[in-house]
Amino acid sequence: SDLQIGDPDVAVETPRAISSAINELLGGTGITSSKILGTYGIQYLYLKNPVDENIARTIDGIGGFTRSSDTNSGIIWQIVGSNSRVSLTDATGAITGLNSSNIGATDELLAPGTVTIAEKFDTGWKLIVNGTSIELLQSPIGLPYFEVQEIGSIALIHDGTGHRALISLQLISLLVVLILALPAGRRRSELSTENRA
Repeated sequence: SDLQIGDPDVAVETPRAISSAINELLGGTGITSSKILGTYGIQYLYLKNPVDENIARTIDGIGGFTRSSDTNSGIIWQIVGSNSRVSLTDATGAITGLNSSNIGATDELLAPGTVTIAEKFDTGWKLIVNGTSIELLQSPIGLPYFEVQEIGSIALIHDGTGHRALISLQLISLLVVLILALPAGRRRSELSTENRA
């Protein structure tokens, strides 16, 4: 099946913005860590036991994280102000979550603004507003977004043709390698009489 919104992408490394936010958070200097993680749609932070108490106190003190659970398994913090997977930021800066499903989004825009997807940038994302395709842009921290100048119905889809073609090519290559690796021998009837046992 095609990629779904929120699926982990194991084919590439973690976006640099998230890696930096986590490193700064653990180092005690991540004042904007919760904002960056929240922009990517990450809603919770989990540390598995055994947890270093210094790290837990650092996360508690930085701000933007609310401790929601502390059990024998670990500690969970909720990220304050986390964005939904697909959101609209209007001219006033207000952020509204849009109705999204596993594979896209359909909704009515009541105001123009910026439609942001809390996913790694991928050229397969397409946004159609009132039947018109909108240009895909990339934010400084690597999120895909669209500048929408009109109101109306939207449809957000992901064209995974390239992704499926690459997987098919890998499977075909693997099959060819397996076939070529099989032992090749001549039939007993093709051997000369001197070589028959």
